[in-house]
Amino acid sequence: MGSKVNKVVRAMPNSPCKIRADMMVVSALPCEWTSESDLILAISRSIGRCRFLGGKHFDACTALCRSIPTFAVTVLEATANGGVIMGLPRVEAVELPAQSLQGMARLILETSVHPATLNIA
Repeated sequence: MGSKVNKVVRAMPNSPCKIRADMMVVSALPCEWTSESDLILAISRSIGRCRFLGGKHFDACTALCRSIPTFAVTVLEATANGGVIMGLPRVEAVELPAQSLQGMARLILETSVHPATLNIA
């Protein structure tokens, strides 16, 4: 009998996958197999953007993709609470900064501008 190679795909989706707006990194073990890469990417891209990176990058990518949504909603919640304290209705106090965050993210992704250049008052 020949030896069988087990193939494993690692992926970590986030909450934005619910609206097909996730950013996910997929890693395959062993790293060199590519016969199923297109299928794996097609499935992964059905819930948002996807990058296929080697296993050595997976932990760092997971940390980034898992921490930034939590950080963003924490800032958004605090900003919205400040808006409510200043007299805005809750709906608008959430919508205004949420749309601003989405717009800034799209600007960075669609123009490839460095985020630091946008951090000018």
